[in-house]
Amino acid sequence: MANRTKFTPNAKAKFLKLLGEGKTITESCDAVGVARQTSYDHMREDPAFQEAVDQAVEIGVESSLIPVARNRAVDGWLEPVFYEGQEVGTIRRFDNVLLWKLITAKSKRYRGGISGKTDAGDQIIDLGKELAAARARAGISGD
Repeated sequence: MANRTKFTPNAKAKFLKLLGEGKTITESCDAVGVARQTSYDHMREDPAFQEAVDQAVEIGVESSLIPVARNRAVDGWLEPVFYEGQEVGTIRRFDNVLLWKLITAKSKRYRGGISGKTDAGDQIIDLGKELAAARARAGISGD
């Protein structure tokens, strides 16, 4: 087990850098040679370090995870299609739930629901109507 005295200022700096790159607490601890519990002990005992960890995690989410989630939601991925055991093509799949979560996370307007509605289907339909109206106002074809 890694030892508490190894969590030096240099090790903490590397730990924070790794978190900022999207690594997990466990991955970052392993890389600097300290136990996970040691990192949690330091966070609990040092509010400034806890704040730095929170900021690094947020940076890691924004720089590493959000782009991947956006690609899956907006650009989709190709899924193979099989017929009688043979791959015969692909179909592009999209993650609509992830798209909705990204919208609600990034837009204060949609966090509490649209127009007081609570049904997600109605919210998505309303969002689609709003996007179509905005495209029409901008002179952008829906094709």
